[in-house]
Amino acid sequence: MMSKINVKEFVVLKARQKAHLYKKLKSRKLHSKWISYKTLKTEKRYFDDIIHQLINKVKEIQKLSEITIDKGTIKLVDYSILSYNGDFMGKVITKDDHIYRGIYKESCQAFIQLWKSGLLQALGEYGYIPETTVTEYFTEDYPIIIEHQKVLISESKLWNYEMIKDACIQMSIIQKVCNAFGFKLHDGHLNNVTFSNGRCLFTDIGSFMLDDGFYLGQKSAMTFAGLYRLLFWNLDNSILKRIQVYDEKNNSIWLTTMYYDDETIEYKCMLRKFLRYHLFRSSPVYNIIIRKIFYLYDTRPEYISLAFKNDILYKSNIYSVDIEKIINYLKQTHMAICTCTDIGGNFGYLAEGIYKELKIHVKTIDYQDIGSEIAYCRFKTKNLPIDTFLYHYIYGSSNETRHIIESDLVTAIDITNNIEIYQAWKFDSLLNSLSKITKKYVCITCHENSEVCEDLHSVKNTFKNFFELLYDMDFISGDNKPAILLVGKLKYYSQE
Repeated sequence: MMSKINVKEFVVLKARQKAHLYKKLKSRKLHSKWISYKTLKTEKRYFDDIIHQLINKVKEIQKLSEITIDKGTIKLVDYSILSYNGDFMGKVITKDDHIYRGIYKESCQAFIQLWKSGLLQALGEYGYIPETTVTEYFTEDYPIIIEHQKVLISESKLWNYEMIKDACIQMSIIQKVCNAFGFKLHDGHLNNVTFSNGRCLFTDIGSFMLDDGFYLGQKSAMTFAGLYRLLFWNLDNSILKRIQVYDEKNNSIWLTTMYYDDETIEYKCMLRKFLRYHLFRSSPVYNIIIRKIFYLYDTRPEYISLAFKNDILYKSNIYSVDIEKIINYLKQTHMAICTCTDIGGNFGYLAEGIYKELKIHVKTIDYQDIGSEIAYCRFKTKNLPIDTFLYHYIYGSSNETRHIIESDLVTAIDITNNIEIYQAWKFDSLLNSLSKITKKYVCITCHENSEVCEDLHSVKNTFKNFFELLYDMDFISGDNKPAILLVGKLKYYSQE
């Protein structure tokens, strides 16, 4: 027999859920936006200048000399194919840590026409795509083989709000430049974009095609796979903000030919909620912009920039003493490291300091939206080649994801207090997770007054279970509390 519903328990449960949701949504990005035609014109002029600069560069390349391209003369052997799916242009292959693309016989003429346009050279020089050169290699299947600059390939599930927005703007700018020379981008999903050394790059050269007058494919793809992600992020209480709907690892979703169906219930309901919020809260210009984007797939860069403008407040450095101690140690010891990952919680200040002092490849990860966005925007403003990712290192992930995050050195400030976890995990749990993303060393600080480690000196014994202790030092933190610096070398790698 079904038990009766306890009305009191039900009311209390719902009240708690509502309170939690209210607290969560207080910090969301959804707020009224008053955009005038003057603001829109200013933003348009900004992006028009960028587009005209790229167009002029393409024309300059075309005028320098007659661009010629010959088929390869050196046969490439013992290479590996990275992607068997490929596209109409050819397949991506690798040999001796170099990245190549073999051009199919039937696509050589199309590639020669694209290369002679100067588009790839100009976009590569300005950092919109990986720098690309024509090699002397060939195979029986690929009469022409081109080489791409090797870049870090990252998945969009690791990107923050600002990175997704920049990826969409990047594709929109490239589309505008291509259209000026009789070409277009075929694909606009986020799988064709990556972030490497802090810069956004469009990686799929096979998406460059002759303009047949139909742009809807790329624009609808970008709207479906990118701009809706930003919309979900504004509404915030949606798991879809973290999911790349079109992804080769999610192909089981598409039982038939994949197409961009923004008429699905989830997309229609969320768009309706988004439009309803802004209808009387935001300016008429803003309402026109968002309707042009989602109804007409009008993905101009100025529209994307204004529709998803994010007012980020830069935070002060709350761990300056810790940062000073870590950087001083790294400078004095000259550790044999080429890469470093900082787990965040300090708005990217430690990553910035390590890069400036050691000039190595640095990544920063953060599980909080605001922390990741602040770090990314500051690095972009200062033109620092530091990679930023939204990632919670405590929880499990695939080996491919960890490979993107891992480095020779992993740093962590105030390791027991600067991260939020949902189980009653102890200090050894934190160190176990830390050991999975380092190849060689860790350098961490630990502050007293934590439920996880009340006695700073006892943490060294736990630390030694995972790392060979190379150095330790007591100091007083910025908030005048006892702290300790621990440096260790990896003892073993745990798969658990």
